[in-house]
Amino acid sequence: PRRRRARRLDAASDRRGERREWERDQGAARADAPPMLLIHGEEDALVKPRNSRALAAALGDAGAPVETKFYPGFDHNAPLISLASPWRRSRDVDDAMIAFARRVTTVSVPVQQATD
Repeated sequence: PRRRRARRLDAASDRRGERREWERDQGAARADAPPMLLIHGEEDALVKPRNSRALAAALGDAGAPVETKFYPGFDHNAPLISLASPWRRSRDVDDAMIAFARRVTTVSVPVQQATD
């Protein structure tokens, strides 16, 4: 009985936390928000992937530019750790970030070509 009650309390607390996160995400969802790339591990148990999906949906509904990348087998830390060369198994996250940056940015001043 005591364990069951603790599980119910944990579940209720988790739902309240998710509701707060959802409400916070709604505040970030504005048409004038900067372009966003949301990268998330599908095995993330700390911040559930559904949170990124909800934020992406809210941003999209508001008319803000948003892209998502979900990585199977990645937990909470794996996307960030994969950027560090000692732990890099592949360049998927790096490549996604670079491609996104190229798509959403423009050069504000001409870049001089290298001279010999």
